Amino acid sequence: MPIKVIQQKYIADFKCDSSKCIQNCCSIYTIWVDQNTFDFYKSSVPELYNIIDIKENNRYIIPYDDNGCILMENGLCKIHSNYGASYLPDVCYGYPRAYYKLGDNYFMTSNLLCDHLIRLIYDNKNAFSWVKNEVERIPLSSIEVIPEEKFAGNNLDKILDLYNSLIKIVDDENYNSEEVMIRLVIIANLLNAVKESDWPNMLKEYLNFVNKDLVSEKYEQNNNQDSETFDKLLHTLLDITKDDRSEKLSDLFNSILSFFEQNDSVKFKDIWKNLITQTPLDIILKIYIKAKLSEYFFPVNNWSNCIDDITIIAANYLTVRLALILNYKKLDNFSNLDEIARLISVIEPCFYIKRVPLYHNFLKHGIINQPKILSLLMNY
Repeated sequence: MPIKVIQQKYIADFKCDSSKCIQNCCSIYTIWVDQNTFDFYKSSVPELYNIIDIKENNRYIIPYDDNGCILMENGLCKIHSNYGASYLPDVCYGYPRAYYKLGDNYFMTSNLLCDHLIRLIYDNKNAFSWVKNEVERIPLSSIEVIPEEKFAGNNLDKILDLYNSLIKIVDDENYNSEEVMIRLVIIANLLNAVKESDWPNMLKEYLNFVNKDLVSEKYEQNNNQDSETFDKLLHTLLDITKDDRSEKLSDLFNSILSFFEQNDSVKFKDIWKNLITQTPLDIILKIYIKAKLSEYFFPVNNWSNCIDDITIIAANYLTVRLALILNYKKLDNFSNLDEIARLISVIEPCFYIKRVPLYHNFLKHGIINQPKILSLLMNY
């Protein structure tokens, strides 16, 4: 029976084509098998049931080797190609989508772990508009149920109005991508002082208050302050990725860290000031911010603090910005969409799979507060 969902345009257009995938999800992540799929395999597909490993606490996985999931063959998933998408475990069926339930409404957004999805976003001017649709299946084990009090009950118009207001911040041509992030951090800090149910109304008020003049004032106050914060950020990223199966990810962060060890911050700031004026780079970064706002629009239950969510988005933005800058010659001045998509999809696992360790490491290093995250954005 079809299920009604509210999803973003680019998600509605997305279809997995693993044969053309340049950052195959099956080679990076452990494939967990949910209980419903496990029971289905046990009763109806014995050849798949016999493959599954049972781990501690009765958790099930599909075994993997150095190349990832053992069911991958020539870039294709054997379950997907031999049986069809409906036979996939929840985690594979839903990837890279994100599912939320608020009241009676199901929402579908996404992370940026898939390079094909990144291309869809860049090629679609209406990528972040919402459409009502019907789907055959929602992975029940992947749904995040959002407390209704977070968004003033389950009033759909208020929820989408809040999201659209955030997107307008990013689309404002009077601000470049760095100023957009600074503005979001300031607004998030203000929202933290009010009840979550008041966010939809207060957001519009703060949009008027946090204008170009205030952003410039904050920039003046925080510029060249606490420059050690960025080094802490890089070491935090390295620390949580050191055991990652993706060597590309660790190599990327090592190259960023090496760059900063060999170049002083003043030199790097000059490079950044020259690059931020390039329209292609700024457009890419603004699109990236909008994608991250979509992913974090419904913060998970144990992340109730608005400034925390925006801080993590800022960290994502900074890392992508650095990676794009350090690779700008290879990216043909940011016109090579395939290479940009590849680069971003390599970075994303750090923030998706390791989001909680990242958050706690930020706390440990004292990075999460408004002055320090503003300093991060302004100094590098």
